[in-house]
Amino acid sequence: MRQTRYAGGGDGEIAYQVIGTGPADLLYIPGQLNHIESTWEEPIFARHLERLSSFSRLILFDKRGTGLSERLRRGEMPSLETRVDDACQVLDAAGIERASIFATADGVPTALLMAATFPDRVSSLIVYAASARWLAAEDYPEGIPGELIDGLESAFDEYWGNDEQPLSAELLAPSRLPDER
Repeated sequence: MRQTRYAGGGDGEIAYQVIGTGPADLLYIPGQLNHIESTWEEPIFARHLERLSSFSRLILFDKRGTGLSERLRRGEMPSLETRVDDACQVLDAAGIERASIFATADGVPTALLMAATFPDRVSSLIVYAASARWLAAEDYPEGIPGELIDGLESAFDEYWGNDEQPLSAELLAPSRLPDER
């Protein structure tokens, strides 16, 4: 049975779960859109997590400002150092000194900084769906144009958590449109 617990205190609590029995310890640092309890309701993602926990003690957590973890004030964004501290607090609360890290999307910079800052706590690093940077620049035309990001921020501000007009599945998960859920 999965149990959600909380690490930290003082300046914020971080929701986490530990699934599986090892022998390897695997800390999963997710991208921005994450909720450790509702991810189990998505069959494809649940199978992925079950597979990871079949050979490891899998440690999942919601980053500060996401899912069940401490809320952020509007416009506030934790530094990478704060994100690393939060990940270390989760490991401490789970009684784990050293773990492999599996990071996705915007969880990757946190994982890279954690590995560089605390090499004694990171035994290996796996990254998925990472990018060198998001925004386009003169020397990086492959990035996303700034005006598109502005539009996405406006859409998230208006529709995130809005049951009347939710964010569009066409925008967030076009391949999942046929799935009524």
